[in-house]
Amino acid sequence: MGNIAQLKQCYFAAPRAPTSGHRTTEAPRGKEAGAGRAGARRTEGAGPVDSPPPRPAALPEPMAPAEGRWAPALWRACNGLMAAFFALAALVQVNDPDAGLWMVVYTIPAVLTLLVGLNPLVTGNLIWKSVSAIHMFVCIVWAAGLAHYLLLHTQRNILHEEEGRELFGLVIITAWMSLCHSSSK
Repeated sequence: MGNIAQLKQCYFAAPRAPTSGHRTTEAPRGKEAGAGRAGARRTEGAGPVDSPPPRPAALPEPMAPAEGRWAPALWRACNGLMAAFFALAALVQVNDPDAGLWMVVYTIPAVLTLLVGLNPLVTGNLIWKSVSAIHMFVCIVWAAGLAHYLLLHTQRNILHEEEGRELFGLVIITAWMSLCHSSSK
C-alpha cells in the first residue's frame, strides 16, 4: 500500500522547484512586471517561466470521463429492457377482471420507453413530453387513491392484495417515466 500512496503523492504533487541548481524567484508585479505574467514563477538563469515537472513514467495519463463512451448505449439498453418489462406486464393482464384498462396503462409506457430506446432525443419532442406527462399525472392520482384505500382497508401485507400490486405497478411506471422525462433536460 505504501507504493501506491507514494505514486499518488508524486502524481498529484504541486510543481517542484527546478533541480538544475537555479534559484526560483517571484516575478515582479504591476508596472515592473515587464513582458512576463504578473506573479509568475521565474528561474534566474533558466529563461522563461518554468513548466510543471513531467509526470512519472510509471503512471498512465488520467482517463477521459467514461460517460462519453458507454452511457448513451446503457441508457438505450435500459429503456429497451423497461419497454420489454412494460409490454410483458401488459400481456399478463389478460386474466385480470379489468384487463383492458391495465393493458392500456402498461402499453403506453412500453411504447414511450421503446421510442426512447430507439432514439433518446425523442424525449425533447412536444408530443412525447405531453403524452408522458399526462400518463404520469394519471398514474400519480390513481396511485394516491389506491394508497388511501389500502391504508384504510388493508389488514395484512399490501403485496397480498391486488390493489397493492397495482399500486406498485403504478409507482414503477411513474418512476421510470419521470426518469425518461427528466433525461431531456
